[in-house]
Amino acid sequence: AEYIRDYGLQKSEGLLLRYLTEVYQVLTQTIPAAHKTDEIYEIETYLKTMVRQVDSSLLDEWESMKDPNWIQSRINPPENSQSHPAASSQDIFDSPKKLQILIRNEVFQVIRALATRDLEGALSLLKTHPDLSELPIWTVDSLGSRLKDHFETGHSRICTDSRARSPKNTLISPTGENTHPSELIHVQQILVDPEGHNDWIAEFLIDREASKREGKLWLALQQISQM
Repeated sequence: AEYIRDYGLQKSEGLLLRYLTEVYQVLTQTIPAAHKTDEIYEIETYLKTMVRQVDSSLLDEWESMKDPNWIQSRINPPENSQSHPAASSQDIFDSPKKLQILIRNEVFQVIRALATRDLEGALSLLKTHPDLSELPIWTVDSLGSRLKDHFETGHSRICTDSRARSPKNTLISPTGENTHPSELIHVQQILVDPEGHNDWIAEFLIDREASKREGKLWLALQQISQM
């Protein structure tokens, strides 16, 4: 949505979305797994997540052509299918590498919204947890207050360039294969600034079990603070 707005592509949004879908399909189908780097996996996951969030039918159409069983599962879904996401989204949560890529992408969507002062947009990406009373209930005012503190301590803005997106700025623990599915994942995202201080972080909690159940990342903001 940010890209569409910035470049005035509202009339071509559908065409752009279909093009991004085709790029994802090419990456998935034509590059052997043995030759894929972490960067390629990250691009795949980013494109897949973006397209599915906007119009999942584009990927559903492709899945139906790839897998004949997929068509049957849509025609005669299991009785409990309402509570379980499609298998194509489940594999992300079962793979530590893919899950880490998804986490970095989703967290950075929040960071990008904060950087552009789109506080309502940032809030729309966050969840609350009924069992974690210590998590703050964020509002536009409380989120704006934390950002004000950040900018008043010698930081002109929050960077969102390739340097800021570097995996070394996102600390994720734990996501390993031996991690219990119900365990919460803790994420620390360093807020990169032009001055090079890089001394503020945004901390998130991810409910792995809820994410897998809903088929999308369950992300809660713990705090934004100076290290």
